Amino acid sequence: MSQRFVLAMAAVLAFGYAELKADQADLVVQEFQKNGTLQWKNGNLEIPVRFKVKNQGSAATTVQVLNSVRVNSTDRWTGFMGTIAAGETKTINAIVKVADPSKLLAGRTLPLVAYADAPIAGGGTSIQPYGRVDESNDNNNTMALQVSVPGGFDLKADVPSPPQSRPSGFKSPDAVRQPKFIGKQRS
Repeated sequence: MSQRFVLAMAAVLAFGYAELKADQADLVVQEFQKNGTLQWKNGNLEIPVRFKVKNQGSAATTVQVLNSVRVNSTDRWTGFMGTIAAGETKTINAIVKVADPSKLLAGRTLPLVAYADAPIAGGGTSIQPYGRVDESNDNNNTMALQVSVPGGFDLKADVPSPPQSRPSGFKSPDAVRQPKFIGKQRS
């Protein structure tokens, strides 16, 4: 018997695993980062990003891998890459576009999430509940990044306090005479 089989059987006995899987791919996202300067172009905020997709599993992917970057919960960039061999890492450079024609996102922080083997249908493909690639672990396919958008108002800036003394000639509201009504009053 192979050492791998013996270890798998020991895991079944020790932890009660009911299902043994053959060698499978296991995709993870690594080094998700902003890659350049954010800019507004044609009504969109463009966020350049870079991330790596690594197959840390024991088998190659058998189909192309669909990756995505979400802002909040909406996919704002998607792209296919070829198959990935076991142990191989591929780098992705992308421009994430978020509609913002009035630049209302200035001064905010946006949550981005990169997905390897994204759980969306792309190019008319059908997908499994977690993605297109049959993986040993579908719960480790993401990495988050917070991106601060430049600009906006600094609401924490020091605001001058109002003067403590009244300017000369200032009258309190009680001291101001009310205008007299001239003419006939209505009842």
